[in-house]
Amino acid sequence: MSKYLKLSVILLIYVLCSAKSCNNRNDMLTETQLLVTRDSLTRQFQQASLTCETSLTFGATAKQKLSDICDYLNITMDPTLDKPFRLKAASLLGESFHSNTDSLEILPDMQISIKDFCNEAFISKNFTQKGSITFDSIRVLKSLQRESDSLYIGKMCFIQRANSNKQKNFVIDFYAIKRNKSFGAAQIRVWEIKLGSIFQFHADYAEIRKHAAYAK
Repeated sequence: MSKYLKLSVILLIYVLCSAKSCNNRNDMLTETQLLVTRDSLTRQFQQASLTCETSLTFGATAKQKLSDICDYLNITMDPTLDKPFRLKAASLLGESFHSNTDSLEILPDMQISIKDFCNEAFISKNFTQKGSITFDSIRVLKSLQRESDSLYIGKMCFIQRANSNKQKNFVIDFYAIKRNKSFGAAQIRVWEIKLGSIFQFHADYAEIRKHAAYAK
């Protein structure tokens, strides 16, 4: 599925679920379906601590989130697309990060916070020509390590290629954070995967791997 089709599906679901009729129809999901889905989430995401298997699963989730970020960036930066479409892509990008103060250093000569990047005025002013970037060779350098009962931190790296095909190496932290989530009438604590600041790493992959090894 292309990035545009994927985002279109997300937007369609967002619009449908935001409609007033959705709020007034409690029969969209039966209580049985809610319980089954909740139990499934509980088994996978409500563990007191992360197992090796869960850590690997969450690492794969973080890699997919980073790949999605590339799609959201390309859509946000494309002035040929409708503004609501671009702004929704920027919003989805922002929701993928741990904090709106996290930094993006992936644009030429620009280091900017997530909050500023997602600003409508910034998008309109800075992205007036269509461009394209890709993220290649996304790897988990450092698996999730426990920081507290509700926080694990890992590290990834990737190669960015822009229009000029000039490649740059980047590193990014990712987090498993345990938070309360509403599910029907119930509150459960589940692990969420979020991304951290993206920074350029001025070295080759061998040096990046060495850096990650020291950080363990």
